Amino acid sequence: MGAYIFAKNLAVFRDFHSKQGNPKPHIRTTAYTLYFILALSVCLAECFVAMNATIEFLRRIGPDPHANGAQTPACKGCPDIFELADGDFAIIGVDITDAASPKLPATAGCGPDERIVRFPRKQLINAKRDIPDRL
Repeated sequence: MGAYIFAKNLAVFRDFHSKQGNPKPHIRTTAYTLYFILALSVCLAECFVAMNATIEFLRRIGPDPHANGAQTPACKGCPDIFELADGDFAIIGVDITDAASPKLPATAGCGPDERIVRFPRKQLINAKRDIPDRL
């Protein structure tokens, strides 16, 4: 939400750089700087809250990927899906952000606080029965 507000108000920056002969250009620069700091602080505050929320795992979604001695494709036992106490899900998978970001569709994006992970189809299909049907 903060990023949206920041982008929506970006037009305000034009007003601070107008070519009208301002006898006190330092005031315009100060106002520009203050607006930038305030707009950015809203974005950072939202990211900080989301990133520092208490994480509590409720349950595994789908079967244990190591059941019956199965081997997993990654180093430390991923992939896996967990339901969190707040109702969201945590996905453990192989990080493919660097390779996948440039190939995302135009309507998608991956922010600096986000990662794109590869998750095996078989694991997701096997987890489908444990994923709730409604909010």
